[in-house]
Amino acid sequence: MATDFRSCKLQAHRGVSYDCPENTMVAYREAIVQGYDLVELDPKFTADNQCVLLHDKTLNRTARDKNGLPPTKEKLAISEITYAEACEYEYGSWFDKKYTGEHIPTLREVLEFSLETGMPLKFDNVMQNFTDEQLGIFFDTVEECRALGNIGFTGSKLEYLDKVLDRFPDATIHFDGLWNDESREHLTARVKREKLFVWLRYDNKATSWNKFPPVTVESAADVKKYACLGLWLLAEREELENAINLYHADIVETNGSLKPVK
Repeated sequence: MATDFRSCKLQAHRGVSYDCPENTMVAYREAIVQGYDLVELDPKFTADNQCVLLHDKTLNRTARDKNGLPPTKEKLAISEITYAEACEYEYGSWFDKKYTGEHIPTLREVLEFSLETGMPLKFDNVMQNFTDEQLGIFFDTVEECRALGNIGFTGSKLEYLDKVLDRFPDATIHFDGLWNDESREHLTARVKREKLFVWLRYDNKATSWNKFPPVTVESAADVKKYACLGLWLLAEREELENAINLYHADIVETNGSLKPVK
């Protein structure tokens, strides 16, 4: 039986990070061009509490100064510098010189991008480590932009997801923690099935660092009784075929090596 690749949505990890510098506007825009259904992105806060998009805690891997060099400090944390200081670097040339000049996006900028284009956004679970003040800033910005319908909140900790739901009772929730009796009962009591996504890891090199059990036929079937099933992080066509035919995933996350079928 031929695999129906259209039956499963594709999420672009940090934007289309296979083809573009991750967590930049060009990577997010490329997700639209290539036909992805969802963009995953990583928020961080600067020292002056400006919310920006960056995966690492430090700038060293992806930031370059006007001379094309990484920061001179060995570990320059985004939390230790102001937004203005972060803007002194560009975030594209580390990936390819043709992307030289890509700036660090702000939360408001990506929310406006989502509203203008209709591209849904999924914010990484790093948010559960934000301070209450930072969460308040994030929530306020979402509310001011009227962007709740375009975004989803990812978390592995139920206490964090409760904070989200206390503020936004109708929020879309992406749970990537341990799926067991406690989490199942807790989340299904607060989140409608169509708004609840449970993410299980596909067992491969990209996910081997994660402590949670990999997806099985049994765990996938159980999730689908209560929620939409997401699988991460896939890169091979055979993995996608398994995700669809064996686990019946509703959505999978890929770095962009797997392309949508148009």
